[in-house]
Amino acid sequence: LDCRYDLSDPSYGHRSYLKSHIKNSHFFDLEKDLSRAVEKHGGRHPLPFLADFINKLENTGISNDSKIVVYDDDMFIAPRLWWMLKYIGIEDVKVLNGGFKSWNYEELIENEYNTKKPTLGKIDAQINQSMVVNIEEVKKMIDEPNEYSKLVDSRTNERYKGIVEPIDKIPGRIPTSLNIFYNDAYLDGYLKSREELES
Repeated sequence: LDCRYDLSDPSYGHRSYLKSHIKNSHFFDLEKDLSRAVEKHGGRHPLPFLADFINKLENTGISNDSKIVVYDDDMFIAPRLWWMLKYIGIEDVKVLNGGFKSWNYEELIENEYNTKKPTLGKIDAQINQSMVVNIEEVKKMIDEPNEYSKLVDSRTNERYKGIVEPIDKIPGRIPTSLNIFYNDAYLDGYLKSREELES
């Protein structure tokens, strides 16, 4: 599943997919397939309605026992799709380490839209509620901090500190949150070793 995306250019992912993608991959758009319309709460990209997400997956030929690899350019959106698939109970999901930029098998790249009609998949969603919290739970973590519950803000340090804010209306962070920039988990586009991540 190809889910390339650029926050500053929402059409970038689909254009890139049409230009070239891993053979037999299907495109999943952050705005259309991995999110729903923005509401009062839920951020810029609230999770999609599960029925819509599952329908898209099934029309792509995905079932509970499918083996899935997700990729983007720089492991930015692919982990979201990985998480979403795990959330609904699909277990055999992996992220392409290094993203599409690391893919050097030219014979396995195509530049035509994948029009093959797959066999319809069947998903029996097993929602893992332990993977999400609601606003009230987050408020409780702020009001009653403890050593076992932590809020992590994975944006850049400048955005965390409220120094710059190119996207959100209000700069800053959720009170008591720690800043661990998501990109610090990578080195030259590849996930760091387990030892480095633990450190």
